Amino acid sequence: MNVKVGAWILAQCIARHGYNWQAVGCYNSAKKENRDRYARKVHAVITRYGKTAKDPKKKSEIIARESAIPTDEPGSP
Repeated sequence: MNVKVGAWILAQCIARHGYNWQAVGCYNSAKKENRDRYARKVHAVITRYGKTAKDPKKKSEIIARESAIPTDEPGSP
């Protein structure tokens, strides 16, 4: 059920903002500054994951480390 709700929320954001990073940020927040921060964090994770996708050990380490919900606390991804 949670996956369906998440997909529905993301679909609504894509309908509102288009297929772009604003839609990704919208999934997290309606406030522009929070949307932008979240989209940057998602982009950074995707970039790091892509650079290490050829090394299975690094790939699994990144998945484990980045699976937590992003926060603004010191030391968070």
